[in-house]
Amino acid sequence: MAAALNGEQLPIKSYTTADGLPSNTINKILADSHGFLWFCTPEGLARFDGYSFKNYNQDQGLPSNYVADLIETRGGEYWVATFRGIARFLPSASDGRKFTVYSLGGSEPPNPISLYEDRVGTIWAGTWRGLYRLTKGSAAFEVVNLGLDLEHPEGAGVRAIRQDPNGDLWVGTTSGIFRREPGGNVHRLMSSLKTWVNSMIEDGRGGLWVGTRDKGLYRLMPGTLPEAPPVIRQFTPKDGMGLVRVRKVIKSRDGTFWMATNAGLTHLRSAEGAERFRTYTTAHGLTEMDLDTIAEDHRGDLWVGSGSSGAMRILRNGYTSYYKEDGFGAPIPYWIFGNETGEPVFLARNAVQDYQAVSVFQGEKFHSYQPNFLPIRYLGWYSNQAAIRGTRDWWFAIGRGLCRFPGVPIEQLAHRRPRRVYTTRDGFASSQFTSVFEDSRGDVWAGTHLAGKYWLSRWEAATDTWHHFAQSEIPASIVQNPAFAEDLSGNVWVSGTRGVFLRCRHGQFERIVGKGLAVSVVYSIYRDLLGRLWMADGEFGLIRIDQPGADQPKFFRYSVAQGLSGNAIGCVTGDKWGRIYAGTGRGLDRISPDTGRVKHYSRSDGLPQGDLSFAYCDRNGTLWFGTWFGFSRFVPEADLPDSTADVKVSAIRIRGVSHPLSDLGETAIAGLTLPSDRNQVQIDFTGLGFRSDELRYQFMLEGADHTWGPPSEQRTVNYASLSPGNYRFLVRAATTDGMVSSLPASFEFQILPPMWQRWWFMLLAACAIGLTVHSLYRFRLRRLLELERIRTRIATDLHDDIGASLSQIALLSELVDQRSDPDVQVRAPLRQIGGISRELVDAMSDIVWSVDPRKDSLANLAQRMRNFAADLLATRDIELRFRTSQTVHDLNMEVRERRQVLLIFKEAVNNIARHSECTEADIDLTVSHDWLTLSLRDNGRGFDPRPAGMGHGLVSMRSRAESLGGTFQISSGAGTAIVVRIPTGRPPGPWQKSLRKYMGRGDVK
Repeated sequence: MAAALNGEQLPIKSYTTADGLPSNTINKILADSHGFLWFCTPEGLARFDGYSFKNYNQDQGLPSNYVADLIETRGGEYWVATFRGIARFLPSASDGRKFTVYSLGGSEPPNPISLYEDRVGTIWAGTWRGLYRLTKGSAAFEVVNLGLDLEHPEGAGVRAIRQDPNGDLWVGTTSGIFRREPGGNVHRLMSSLKTWVNSMIEDGRGGLWVGTRDKGLYRLMPGTLPEAPPVIRQFTPKDGMGLVRVRKVIKSRDGTFWMATNAGLTHLRSAEGAERFRTYTTAHGLTEMDLDTIAEDHRGDLWVGSGSSGAMRILRNGYTSYYKEDGFGAPIPYWIFGNETGEPVFLARNAVQDYQAVSVFQGEKFHSYQPNFLPIRYLGWYSNQAAIRGTRDWWFAIGRGLCRFPGVPIEQLAHRRPRRVYTTRDGFASSQFTSVFEDSRGDVWAGTHLAGKYWLSRWEAATDTWHHFAQSEIPASIVQNPAFAEDLSGNVWVSGTRGVFLRCRHGQFERIVGKGLAVSVVYSIYRDLLGRLWMADGEFGLIRIDQPGADQPKFFRYSVAQGLSGNAIGCVTGDKWGRIYAGTGRGLDRISPDTGRVKHYSRSDGLPQGDLSFAYCDRNGTLWFGTWFGFSRFVPEADLPDSTADVKVSAIRIRGVSHPLSDLGETAIAGLTLPSDRNQVQIDFTGLGFRSDELRYQFMLEGADHTWGPPSEQRTVNYASLSPGNYRFLVRAATTDGMVSSLPASFEFQILPPMWQRWWFMLLAACAIGLTVHSLYRFRLRRLLELERIRTRIATDLHDDIGASLSQIALLSELVDQRSDPDVQVRAPLRQIGGISRELVDAMSDIVWSVDPRKDSLANLAQRMRNFAADLLATRDIELRFRTSQTVHDLNMEVRERRQVLLIFKEAVNNIARHSECTEADIDLTVSHDWLTLSLRDNGRGFDPRPAGMGHGLVSMRSRAESLGGTFQISSGAGTAIVVRIPTGRPPGPWQKSLRKYMGRGDVK
């Protein structure tokens, strides 16, 4: 077995029953095509969506809680092997019974322990009593004879099944391996493989890798001819693989193999034509060494199932951390730099025992050495850029001098004395060196400080001399631990204070000021692939300097506002793809300058504890980071295409009642119609990424919203009271670096309006209202017709009966008067009776005219007024001019209005005829702006129109006009003028038109 590295910590997250697993014993892990992870346990089947577990057991229809295996077929079906039979999963079943059970027959049915689907869709089931199969279209499994000794069940268990490219079925049993040809012939391998087989996997080149219970790992290469025996190779401790129990073998996406064994997790890689094994144990972060299964999810993360400690997730390309137990020589790391070949060199110190160690990482192991710093007795405090491996020598900036060692291999530093130790004796203002840097010319820059004052010095390699810059030569104060960098133009940059940087160009220092740029302390400077400088500021974020060789460089800032997790930046570096890595107090941020996306890494990704204070990218592109507690290694990869986890709607509740959905979730739901009282909708959704800390969600309700909402960790949305209408809910996942789902999940639904707002109800209501209105109209019309008939009958009766009788009285009185003696006492009363009778006939005529419904129009009123005036004034030889407007013929008047206007008119005409002594009279009847205006003028002698001089007739006319809401005006001088204005102007209404129609048909007699 490969020797384990003590202390190296893998990026591992554990899941147990406390997180929702039904059991801490994991028999099988499956990553399905939908993005879910499934866990087979002795207490049931569990489905994991990245956030929580959903468990299935006998309550949901499983024949047994003990689940041994699970497969997903190419057609999307799920088959589950339990100790009491095989079941097919029905994710869309709505009755709570999610499984259909298939029996294997027999009075004592065997316990299924493995499942497999071949290329033609046949389901093969391995049991403790042989092999079974279910062909397409069959309703039950049938037994397949392998020639196993069923009388001894310990050798008849079928634990692994695979099909090779020739169509042969390879069956791993508890007594060895069998090969079954498509025709049914069975061959047993040689006796050397008569062992308990736990797992088999194809390697993509026609070979099979076999994990056994007691003989470790085998590799089989089937022969070119069917009858030829396979070439078998067993891996032994000489190869780095011990005789451990290999319970599960998988091939990961990078082409390497992983094995779950009883001694930990073993990784197999092929390098330089040989297989290399490496085993990880509890010392590397595993919760248990006795492992039962392993799987790889769609992100490439490994999931390991243990016998009693639940499941573990190992992040793909996560950060592997190392602590003092891993051998870097001293307990406190404080710097990483590169040697002459670009390999990382690590510095660590022991403050108590006053020594420091230099380490290299070779063969996935640290090798540490202690340089011989004597005669320096006190090493002091160490800061950033504390050492370099220059073109010629090693340089170490320590508390009491600058040590220069010859450029010997690192392992010789412990045995070689420094070539030189520079102190104040060499012209330095202080022996407290804080940083050291070598430029492209081989010159070395050093920073020193003493009592709050800081100096710079440069060693010129060509002359082996030091130049010490006086305070007057430096236009701005440098910090205690200055950071150095060199741009592509060969200018050396030195970090300063308060937003001021020093640039040494052509041997002269310049002050470079970032206008409006707040800067605290710059801990490190990194030059990227494009020549830009990136500065890690300890308070205000990450600073980028474009065109650093120009007279006016351009400054840009990255802070929390641009997506960083924090503004306190401790270190900065980059990878070979141009992405920038900034260490913050909350972990590590990766910035993609081209897109502005920021990805966050934390301790859950394997970072060591503590703030990241230094970083380095080695010649192979591996990134190294350090805190005061340990180092972390990360191998970056190119960005994947812009995509993220698929999002599924996992649950819908309508007023608290669950709407049936598939247990696998759904990406598109349509056609749901809800009544108006079920307008409270709750929607649950999830993104199948298994990195829940990286996912945020945006959602939008079309029909109510117009844009996507802000990214949120919220996975449930509740719409409490939706108005009637059509809606479409959309949700998508967004990663912390800005990528979003290419296809959002959707849910379309309609909320019906209340019954009284639906079209058919409104149509029926409109029809009912129409019928009601029509019925009321007909009823009103009948009443009016009855009233008009009564009026007509009254008018007829008055005219025919009373009028005729009065006329007869008048005639009789005249006849008696003519025949009687000329006795004055008798003839006077007779003449009075005749006069009264004739006056009553005239009054009766007016009453009959006003009551007659056929005379309701204003035109009839005008005609009667004209006739009356003409007849009366003609007897007085008064010339009459009577004028009416055209609109008079289009108006209708009520009985009361017609009668009052007629009486006013007759009184005025009588006054003209009797009292005015005029020769001319003008009468105008007009309608304008809903007012009827009656104007009468004469050229008579006039009279005094003051109220004291007004007779009873004038007062009556005024009273009648005001009773109609009108006005009465009179003026007199050279003639008299009367103006009466009455509100009217209403055109004939529907009642009048209908009445006229009916009366025109003769309905009114």
